[in-house]
Amino acid sequence: MAEMSRVDQINEVVLDQIMYPYLGTGATFMNDLTDLGKLLFKKKYIGTFASDKIPIIKNNQYMILNLDTSKMQGSHWIAVARLNDKLYVYDSFGRNTNSIIPALQKKYRNIKIIESLRDVDQDSFTEFDCGQRSLAWLFIVDHWGIDMALKL
Repeated sequence: MAEMSRVDQINEVVLDQIMYPYLGTGATFMNDLTDLGKLLFKKKYIGTFASDKIPIIKNNQYMILNLDTSKMQGSHWIAVARLNDKLYVYDSFGRNTNSIIPALQKKYRNIKIIESLRDVDQDSFTEFDCGQRSLAWLFIVDHWGIDMALKL
């Protein structure tokens, strides 16, 4: 088994010590993510939204988006951070942002979007902790910086 990188080790600690005790290890709901996001990041966290309700996000703010619209059940959470007039997007499955949530690209067409594209084994697409992983990524952005978070 390969040795874990420093950022992977940090991510596992954040998940095990903060996210899972508060949210559990399974599927999460919008209100739970919003409550913990506001607790962890205060005013920096603007909320958790469906893909058809994407708000304006200002510099040094964070949000989590669901790929589904507000009329749907909800399928997958992704994290978004706006820093230095760029949008940084984290998808725990490592997919291209425009292919999974084109509404984000459309709303922010004049802002550069930088993706945290991780190399993911396609068999791992059964995970149910995408909300916890999205908040953990934002926690790493907030405490260790975007450069460290982009290594996830």
